[in-house]
Amino acid sequence: MDNRPAIGWEQAVIGTVLMDPEAMEVASDLAPQDFTGSHKLIWREVLSLNRRNALEPRALIEALRSVNELDEIGADISSGDLTGEMYLLDVSTRHGALIEEYVRQVGEYATRRQLQETAALIAADAHVSGKNVDELLDEAERRVMALRRTRGTTGTSLAQILNAFMPKLEGMRSGDVQPAFVPHLQALRDVVDYFEQNEFVLIAGRPGTGKSAYLRYEAYYQALHQHPGLFINMENSEDEYAKSFIALATGIDSQKLRSPRLLSNQELTRVREAAERLASLPLDIISMGSPSIAELERVCRSKMRTLKPQYIMVDYVQLIDNGMENRVSDVTLTSKTLRAMAMPNRLNIPVIAAAQLSREIEKRGSNSVPQLSDLRESGSLEQDASIIIFPRIAWNNPTDADIAQFPENVNPTGGLMPRLRAEPVNLYVQKNRNGPTGVTPVVKWVKAWGDYQTLAGGAA
Repeated sequence: MDNRPAIGWEQAVIGTVLMDPEAMEVASDLAPQDFTGSHKLIWREVLSLNRRNALEPRALIEALRSVNELDEIGADISSGDLTGEMYLLDVSTRHGALIEEYVRQVGEYATRRQLQETAALIAADAHVSGKNVDELLDEAERRVMALRRTRGTTGTSLAQILNAFMPKLEGMRSGDVQPAFVPHLQALRDVVDYFEQNEFVLIAGRPGTGKSAYLRYEAYYQALHQHPGLFINMENSEDEYAKSFIALATGIDSQKLRSPRLLSNQELTRVREAAERLASLPLDIISMGSPSIAELERVCRSKMRTLKPQYIMVDYVQLIDNGMENRVSDVTLTSKTLRAMAMPNRLNIPVIAAAQLSREIEKRGSNSVPQLSDLRESGSLEQDASIIIFPRIAWNNPTDADIAQFPENVNPTGGLMPRLRAEPVNLYVQKNRNGPTGVTPVVKWVKAWGDYQTLAGGAA
């Protein structure tokens, strides 16, 4: 099939929406696979920018540059005459007033290409498949019907949804398909079981309740099980992450890693061995200083091609700065984008983020249970998150006897350590869009080296 006419219509669509973003009301139903060659890359970024109300030529150029795809643009379409930024600037001049017709033509050519591919698959089945004739006809009909477009929004039929869901269900039952993210902490696993592939999970708390420490704990154990992960750090130095993971791996108090002369020779050997093991784990930590959510998403998307992470962790939401004067609106943009990043048409992996609660919870008293309403001043976090988990210290004015229940808090002579090295924590699952809510039994948070241990219902 000659793609040259299709390329012209595609250029007309791209050029028109770049010059008039309101034309996306008509064009947003087109998907990247409806385009040819590097136009697919362009349209993917056009859709992303449009969702953030940031669609214009320069933004598109920089978005493609940030994921190292700018130089590829146009090379497979313009015979090398125009590529990269020059090609995009040229396409932006190819706009017109008939966006409905341009979109219709792109859809027509895309469907014709897909029909050719489907016909080839049907022919191959007829020649080599062991299926009987009725099965071949059913399969051919299914393939053709899947291509049928409707005017307006192209939806997904219930049959298509079930055809995708049932193999997943059977695979999970047999163990061939694994959940997207299974928390390592048994106590939390007993409540939520696992996180779905397209869920935005929020770990929210006041300072000192362990929300960031819990993210690092889960990232460490996911990496140990060879599940690649991406951790966006906006709060700590990279040295702090080195200390945190070495402390987790060795059980050595992180204070000693801050003052290495306190390490015994034996502990120093353990630290060196742990550092060597940790270096091979599939975990990338990217430190960003108050990025916009658009910058954060571009970094994550670029890592999807190299690291291929199975989850993204963000520490923490309120440190993302989109430059808006209204702080609630700023956080709303952040939360809606994090939610969208988890969806199948974006990154299609769980996004797990820490968030800071307002001081309102403290006004209710030290025994107060965190509520979803504690997030309401933080944009639309409450609405956008699929799962919301509140870690909360279980102690209220603990006695010496309470503190001494944890051996980590007792010195070799039987007295109490000068600082708490372990505290009890409950994790309140106050929202779970796709499953149960509840509160975990008491979990021991070993603050000294960042470990979490389930005290009831099994060990973590």
